[in-house]
Amino acid sequence: MPELPEAQVLADQLRKRIVGKRIVDVYVRQPKALNLPVEEFGRKVRGRVKDVARRAKSVVLIEDDGSLWLHMGLRSEAGWKPVSEVPQTAFLSLVFDDGNAFYLDKTFMGRAYFLSEEESAARSNEFGVDPLGDEFTLDRLKEILRSKPNVAVKVLLMDQEQIAGIGNIYSDDILFVARIRPERKASSLSDDEIVCLHKAIRQVLSEAVERGAGPEWVDLEGRPGGYVPRVHGATNCPKCGGVVKKISIGGRTAYFCERCQR
Repeated sequence: MPELPEAQVLADQLRKRIVGKRIVDVYVRQPKALNLPVEEFGRKVRGRVKDVARRAKSVVLIEDDGSLWLHMGLRSEAGWKPVSEVPQTAFLSLVFDDGNAFYLDKTFMGRAYFLSEEESAARSNEFGVDPLGDEFTLDRLKEILRSKPNVAVKVLLMDQEQIAGIGNIYSDDILFVARIRPERKASSLSDDEIVCLHKAIRQVLSEAVERGAGPEWVDLEGRPGGYVPRVHGATNCPKCGGVVKKISIGGRTAYFCERCQR
């Protein structure tokens, strides 16, 4: 599932293409993924795009009369093509006044919500602090860890109500860089380890954005992401060469190196 880096890369690329343009038509293949009936959804989405942002793992198109929140779900492929070349299988297509269309294809469990300004603010408040934002200070991370002392640190990193945008892949790499085992309780981390964790969160996510997101993501130019996960899905540790262990935590699979992570 696309996480913060994939959503950020897409938001940045869309911003360059669509700000100031108008959505003139909307095509939907999965009506149940919308928050409104299809006709009402299409009517409200049509309009001028003022800006494109990211909140958590969602891309947000800010328009004159509200915002379109796009959550890409599993296996989404995003594209930007002349409207005549958009795949017939596309989950959602937004046609712009320049004749091009932005679309999401091969999407499973994706969602598209058009929200008023008030509804958009309320939805944004459902998520925690953005780990790449200025508000994500070392003290803020300490507060989050103190608020959930008995929760495994990997589970806490993926808790969208606490820290918004981190999922399974990047949480494993963050903990690998910080040299912390994923099953450790939040209360067990020392001050030095929290400093390392804070730095690792910023480092891994920023690196992934700079490299165009993960290798399974293909951007609007057709380029695959250049970020290669360090430990998630790996067989051997990239540092020591030891066997990477795989365990289940909170219903998710965690990868870590027993030698390198304390």
